[in-house]
Amino acid sequence: MNGAYKRALRALYGGRSEAEVKEHKGVAPNKSLSARMTQTEAAASLFCLTQTEERLKRGGSAENGAEVGAKVRQTIAELGGRMPEDLPLKDERKSSHERRTRKRGKTPDLPE
Repeated sequence: MNGAYKRALRALYGGRSEAEVKEHKGVAPNKSLSARMTQTEAAASLFCLTQTEERLKRGGSAENGAEVGAKVRQTIAELGGRMPEDLPLKDERKSSHERRTRKRGKTPDLPE
């Protein structure tokens, strides 16, 4: 991940590094933070990264990543949302349906 994206995510998480976010949320250093993100946290992170990418395409610099992350964080606060580092973790345990489906090698049907 390049510097602009790292700066964006650090700003999104209030200046915390990935290691600091993991410690704050209780994720082991050798585990993936993204694998434990809820949909809300993943969406904020993805939005932050895509907007950083768009800014870079328009000639922005790596420092602009921090501006994007800070703006996304500010918007979350203005909307009354919880900061990403304070969101709960997704449960690691799979549902019994997921376990049965994976065991059979089938993909669950999506609703139409």
